[in-house]
Amino acid sequence: MRIIFCFLLFCSLSSGLAAQEWKLGLFCSSVSPDKRLNNFFLIDANKEQLRVASFNDDKVSFVMPLIRLEKTPDELVNRKSGLTLNRKSLEMKWRNRKSACQIETPEVLQKLAEDHLNFLLKDNKL
Repeated sequence: MRIIFCFLLFCSLSSGLAAQEWKLGLFCSSVSPDKRLNNFFLIDANKEQLRVASFNDDKVSFVMPLIRLEKTPDELVNRKSGLTLNRKSLEMKWRNRKSACQIETPEVLQKLAEDHLNFLLKDNKL
């Protein structure tokens, strides 16, 4: 009986994660000339959470823990992580860095992130 319960619990949790709809891609180009500081985000359909791209093991991944967002009339904010995104100008402040962002589809964002990974690996001699 416990095994069946655990299986059903696992199925319900995993289906909830798979049902998450990542509607927007956000490519944020650093105002610094250093392109290594660019960031890539996926935002859910309700604009309540986002995921940040990571570049580990020579691949692009959006599996890092999500960042919950609070909505104000002018911004999307997560004060704990120091993130503010102006909803009109698409200027972002995150980790004490400023960026100018562009809205993309998730598919285009994935391609941009893969190009960025190739840029990061270009100088890697190992």
